[in-house]
Amino acid sequence: MIKGPSMRRPQVFGEAQEGLYLIKSNAKESFSSFSKTTCRKIVTNPSSSSVSVSHEDSIVSSPICTNATSNVRLWHIRLGHLPFSSMKNVSFLFFPCTFECFCDICPKARQSRSSFRISQISTTSIFDLIHIILGDLQSRYFNGYRYFLTIVDDYSRGTWTYLLRTKSNVFPVLQCFLNMVERQFNIKVNTIRSDNALELGKSLIATNYFNSQGIVHQTSCVASPQQNGVVERKHRHLLETARALLFQSQVSLRYWGKCILTATFLINRMPSRVLHGKTPYHRLFGKAPNYSSLRCFGCLCYASTLSHGRGKFEPRAQACVFLGYPINQKGFKLLELNTQKIIVTRDVQFYENIFLFTKNPISPPPIFSVPDHESVSFIDDTLLFNTNSTNHTFPFSDTLQASDSSHSQSTPPSPPENLPAFSTPFRRSDRTNKGVRPVHLQEYFCNNIFFSPVTEFCFASSVAPNSISFAGLSLSNQLILESVSTIKEPTSYH
Repeated sequence: MIKGPSMRRPQVFGEAQEGLYLIKSNAKESFSSFSKTTCRKIVTNPSSSSVSVSHEDSIVSSPICTNATSNVRLWHIRLGHLPFSSMKNVSFLFFPCTFECFCDICPKARQSRSSFRISQISTTSIFDLIHIILGDLQSRYFNGYRYFLTIVDDYSRGTWTYLLRTKSNVFPVLQCFLNMVERQFNIKVNTIRSDNALELGKSLIATNYFNSQGIVHQTSCVASPQQNGVVERKHRHLLETARALLFQSQVSLRYWGKCILTATFLINRMPSRVLHGKTPYHRLFGKAPNYSSLRCFGCLCYASTLSHGRGKFEPRAQACVFLGYPINQKGFKLLELNTQKIIVTRDVQFYENIFLFTKNPISPPPIFSVPDHESVSFIDDTLLFNTNSTNHTFPFSDTLQASDSSHSQSTPPSPPENLPAFSTPFRRSDRTNKGVRPVHLQEYFCNNIFFSPVTEFCFASSVAPNSISFAGLSLSNQLILESVSTIKEPTSYH
């Protein structure tokens, strides 16, 4: 309720609730009409926080704005720091025109990270910008590799992957890549983007090299991999494809590096939605890739052996497992099953439906036909009941004729009757040194077991051992006994 000292009745009415006056909308309109008709001049008193209103010849003092601002802040705290944009929808609150919406608690309670913009290709030519990232598999490769460096061109989305043994090899490999781009494509890399890892260009040697070559090195903020999202998504795509190859072929985990390199080779030949259906290979080299050399990873294959040093009756091929495509060679990378070595050759015959390391491999149809149930049962019966022959040779002719005749008859022939009983003679030992003590026990007195008739005194009577003379012992045992002064039997286990 607002009331001046020279007025007999209040100008604004409000309903009292819980010690506060709630100003209604009609009350706000009456207050505004009152301010327009009666107020002539508003004078601010610097010595106090009130506002003086001049009405004709009298001065009316009314703390209007100060009370409204304090009420908004009070209700902001009461409502659990409700945002000020939502508090404007509360009907009983009045926001002054010069009210500053600031609260020190609200940013601490509900501030979130800024959203990232959608990544798009911003470059106009290849190798204007490249993205790099280092992956760690936390498992050793078969020849010591643990890390792999991924390099992605922003314009073509071409991908290069290098296996590394240590993190210190990242910068030398990156230098070799920059030299390769300059020599093969006649283009120099302008910008490199990576995270804040020390091995990815944050070292002093790398910084001096980039400055000498005029290369701009951009780094993402701390804990913000989204700023390097192109290579982050490519890294995830590489791992997804490599896992698919590993699970399909069931090869050992020690060959994860071959899966990563094969996945890189395949991804560069996959159509991309970012490239509007084109492949990174087409964007990079200007021609479509050739898919005729692709084979199933981890399948069975036979590699031709070298004629040099091969005998007339030695095998002409050896079984291998396909492990990818070599670099700068027209051939296939194979794993020899006998020697566990990796070779590269072009004379290979593939069986892409057979995976040797899977639990249930898909095998080709058998070369020889399996006989039916009748012939198999008759052959088993013939082998079972044919015990008259002295030699254990299989009667090939008799069995085959009997099996052929069984196909023509409806019922299989019965086994012969009145067979002799089959008995196996006991094996008798023909050793001549039975009962003789072994050589390594010649100097020891072993316990003997005496068998006596069971009587009522057999368990009570003791058997005295044979007397042993000191001279009958060996010299080493005599010295041991002489060195022992007294022999005391232990009374406890400690």
